[in-house]
Amino acid sequence: MQGLINVKGYSEKYLKLAIRQWIDLYLESLYNERTFNLFQLEDSIQIRIDNISNQLFFFLINYLKYPEDIKGPIEILGYTGGDETSDFKGQDILIYIPSDDTEYDNVYVVTENNNHFKIDFGGGIKKVNSRIPEFFKLTPVSTSSINTITVYTKMSVYPDKKQFFKTIEGRFAIISLALLIFLVFHFLYINGNSDMMEKERVTWFLYAGVSIWFYIDGEILKKDILYLGCFAIAIILMVYGGNFVNNFPIIITEKLGPFTLMPLAFLMLQWPLRRIYKGLFKKEPKTDRGGGITDFIYSMALIFGSIILPFVLYGFMNR
Repeated sequence: MQGLINVKGYSEKYLKLAIRQWIDLYLESLYNERTFNLFQLEDSIQIRIDNISNQLFFFLINYLKYPEDIKGPIEILGYTGGDETSDFKGQDILIYIPSDDTEYDNVYVVTENNNHFKIDFGGGIKKVNSRIPEFFKLTPVSTSSINTITVYTKMSVYPDKKQFFKTIEGRFAIISLALLIFLVFHFLYINGNSDMMEKERVTWFLYAGVSIWFYIDGEILKKDILYLGCFAIAIILMVYGGNFVNNFPIIITEKLGPFTLMPLAFLMLQWPLRRIYKGLFKKEPKTDRGGGITDFIYSMALIFGSIILPFVLYGFMNR
């Protein structure tokens, strides 16, 4: 189905960035060479997408309403037809997100009969009492597009190098470089003449910090190539830790040893748990305050599992 989106609150530059970020998240679900055409209206920008499923269209509208690292009041309206798998099959629908929304993982739909429904990304749908907005058809503009973004399933394309560092890949590159610098500092520090307890604290900071990064920056782990990059970092940290931790007194070694496995243990848990969650609830889990009860359970499983599993692995490795 063709989808139209009218959006206010974006410059062309940041709208292109937000669309590319969304493409990165859902690249596996998109067809190769699908295009997103942008058209300038009087007070907004229209996005036109051919052949997009209702589910992906809803996800896109939600993401453009709540983009990553882009702030500002955003107004958004989408228009499409109900596809074969939709509850609105054969109907034209208007999609919006009200300004007082506090759940952040849903969209609202208005049918041709002015019935309003709330679509929860957990799979729920319920009728709601609302009269605003009333249903109307968005019409494609006839002017030439001001920009076209093309999906390439083999890789994400960022023609503007300055924008790269605002993307998930750019953030991963920056943090990885900072981690490398800190790793060099850590090596010099623990091989110096500092107090043993200070060396222990710096080591705790290194391994706990990387684990917390993996937890709070879950967007990075949604991309397979970046997940593998994080996994490589965790392996390097495990090998590095195994080489120096035995130089500490035994009482400190027994405490720090499991921590050297924490980043790896987190990734070993996150991969299957995320896929189980997506299979059950048909959406990505959230680890921030905007999630629901299922997201809270997912987060607690990750946190406590990442604390317990390193001790289990360390005990098994040192039998």
